Amino acid sequence: MFDLSNARFAFLDLETAARRIAVSEQAVTQAEESVRIIRNRYNAGLATVTDLLRAETALTVAKSNHLRALFDQRVGTANLELQVGRLSPESRVIRD
Repeated sequence: MFDLSNARFAFLDLETAARRIAVSEQAVTQAEESVRIIRNRYNAGLATVTDLLRAETALTVAKSNHLRALFDQRVGTANLELQVGRLSPESRVIRD
């Protein structure tokens, strides 16, 4: 038997993580484009190395946030399976 309220919260947490993944993917794409543009400007002498380092740092942060969202989704999936009584050693969320 499972607690419906805990299962509901686990499901909502999982939905939130999925949305964060979508947002973080867009942030990574935008940060990659920013690095590309700043690198071109830097190579042309129109930007400083500080500008380039800031853009690269923003890309690193965006990638880190994306990985955190993926991790949260994985944990959320395991939690949801646990709350509904389906988490087992054979569960895909544990194996993969």
